Amino acid sequence: MEPKRGDVRKGCFEVLEFTVAVFNDNKLRFIDLSGLAINMSKSGICFITRYPLNSGHVLKFKKSIGRYGHGVIMWIKDLGDQYIAGASLVDEAALS
Repeated sequence: MEPKRGDVRKGCFEVLEFTVAVFNDNKLRFIDLSGLAINMSKSGICFITRYPLNSGHVLKFKKSIGRYGHGVIMWIKDLGDQYIAGASLVDEAALS
């Protein structure tokens, strides 16, 4: 069986602060959120948050992760009172 990821993830426990754009009631809102990063690699990050993010949400990190200022939610799992999510890190140039 082939591994799902190309990069090795390393454990970490760091507060992750980010903003996500959400379209509700025909209005675009920017929500400031936080989570706890539990592992990361050169290309992705896994974290726990209390907000129900969705696949495809674009995050803008308050503090860049290496050269990456953004992430795209690839998957999310409901854990009851919190969520665990995986995001692919996105280079600034990919957003223009």
